[in-house]
Amino acid sequence: MSIKRLIKDAQTQVREVDPATIAAHLKHHLVVDVREPNEVLLGFLPGAINVPRGTMEFRVSDDPRFGDPQRAILVYSGSGKRSALAALTLSQLGFSNVQSLAGGIKRWSEENGPIE
Repeated sequence: MSIKRLIKDAQTQVREVDPATIAAHLKHHLVVDVREPNEVLLGFLPGAINVPRGTMEFRVSDDPRFGDPQRAILVYSGSGKRSALAALTLSQLGFSNVQSLAGGIKRWSEENGPIE
């Protein structure tokens, strides 16, 4: 299976939300940036925590912010590809209220969403 197929499959299995829909509801979510730390230095969504995609499974089990499997979680990446994979992983780990930001921070920025 190619990475493109893997991402496409993940996108069909997770709930994606567009920036306009989620913007007013960010404060009700644990916002998780799954990009690498050097990417986060360029800016991030308000209140986001950084949990790189490559460490997701390990960090989730150790971080008390992930203690409630029903907590609303929004994950995002640069373009929405890694976040789709991360959202699928979180769902497989038992989290039931996970969404992926469609188009990632790139689309968020293009639609004038706030960046810290």
